Amino acid sequence: MAKWDRGKLIEGKYFFYDDLEYNANQEQEPWDYCTNKDRRYYTEIMKGLRPDGKTLIVNNIDGPQRIPEGTYDVGDGYYDPVKRVICDYDSSFKREILPGEEMWILEKTRYEPQHPSDDSQLDGSNDRIVREMIRLNQNPELREARAKGGNLDNVF
Repeated sequence: MAKWDRGKLIEGKYFFYDDLEYNANQEQEPWDYCTNKDRRYYTEIMKGLRPDGKTLIVNNIDGPQRIPEGTYDVGDGYYDPVKRVICDYDSSFKREILPGEEMWILEKTRYEPQHPSDDSQLDGSNDRIVREMIRLNQNPELREARAKGGNLDNVF
């Protein structure tokens, strides 16, 4: 249990879901978790490194969760960029995205690409993300509405 004030731990201890304890005294003692000095996940610190070729890309000893094509793994579920929501790994709705979160997701998280059934369609025309990007690039009003987090349904 911990007491927080404006996002800063002021009393108690905070543990992540994998039992990693948050180090609140970073000024006195820098936190070396997942830094250039030591890039291991906490799971690897506790259970050891996996054999060569089986390096973890997520902090789960079983490896990454399966996510639908065209979505992004955000660690506790996946982001569907067409619906613009976060879903649990079982595909149920989890939450809306937070302001500014979409850009971070697109830049920092694992993407599961579309896998075309027909190799002649490798130009991206069947990918939902590519189609949405083309639609936004061809319509400045849509781009502006999306940037402001508005509803895109009524913009032509």
